[in-house]
Amino acid sequence: MKRFSQCFILCTMVFALLMPSTVFAADKKLLNEASITLSSDVIPVGGTIKIKVRLLAEMTSLTYAKLTPEVSDESILTVELDGYSDYIITGVQEGSAEVVFNIPGWTEERYPITVLSKAAYEEKLKTPQEVIDFTTYSNQIAAIIKYDEIASEAYDKNRIDTGTNRKQRYTAFNNVILPNYTKLVVEAKKIKAPNPELQALHEILLKAIKTQLEAITMMKEGLYKTKISSTAFNAANKKMDEGVKYEGQFVDGINKYQKKYGIQD
Repeated sequence: MKRFSQCFILCTMVFALLMPSTVFAADKKLLNEASITLSSDVIPVGGTIKIKVRLLAEMTSLTYAKLTPEVSDESILTVELDGYSDYIITGVQEGSAEVVFNIPGWTEERYPITVLSKAAYEEKLKTPQEVIDFTTYSNQIAAIIKYDEIASEAYDKNRIDTGTNRKQRYTAFNNVILPNYTKLVVEAKKIKAPNPELQALHEILLKAIKTQLEAITMMKEGLYKTKISSTAFNAANKKMDEGVKYEGQFVDGINKYQKKYGIQD
């Protein structure tokens, strides 16, 4: 009997060694089967936000009953059901806490939320002055851009010398391109940007369009002569390229300003 018991224990040990170790299945990605959308991640004390929960997969063991969120700190946030699958999160006091979806078999999803005092929350909602300034400046530029558009359209149509269109090109430069681009420069000089940062960029824009105006004037003068001078036009094109370079600097500066202050196109 004793020998049998020893043999049984030994066999059990061998059997255990031969059996594969327990394999735990990886948790399924929760957001592959459900969408969770917060209306905001910042709320004032006493304020609320909504969480919308929607099932995405049809063939899933996930249910709305399982998709019940919890909060990491009930002294800061509370959660309550709103209808069938939505939830209302209320800010109790200032601080930070998380809304947590912790469902066995699925990956845990955590959503940080900050609760601010009412004064701090209202201050956060205010549009930054730099953004207001950008809108003001953009509106000023938009009011004069028509002169650039008229001049550019005529310029594109009369850039190429066909050998027989000198008179047509001169007329376009004299009657349309030069007058409108001159008007653009005159009106741009009147613009005063609302802050020093934008004013510095505006100075680059002025440099660009003044240089391009010089190039256009040189082109018009070259077309006035009976014989077009390639040397004169090469000099004018070089001047135009210089203006385009400044224009690129202006555009790059505007893009950086927008990125810095979170301004969307």
